[in-house]
Amino acid sequence: MIAIGDIHLHLISESRYRVDPGGVFGLVPRALWSRYASVDDDHLMVMVSTVLLAQTGGLNVLVDTGQG
Repeated sequence: MIAIGDIHLHLISESRYRVDPGGVFGLVPRALWSRYASVDDDHLMVMVSTVLLAQTGGLNVLVDTGQG
């Protein structure tokens, strides 16, 4: 949790899913993106959707990641 004045921010891990890295990195060569991401035996990488929850003045605001 991060507090900025009377605003409290929470990062919530919504879901984990596996995707083909070609769809994520496009034409970037594997030698470059493999420094930051690894693949499993099926050549898929794990992605995580995270949402932001902001709480202030008795209000809850959920900021969606915009995927789907």
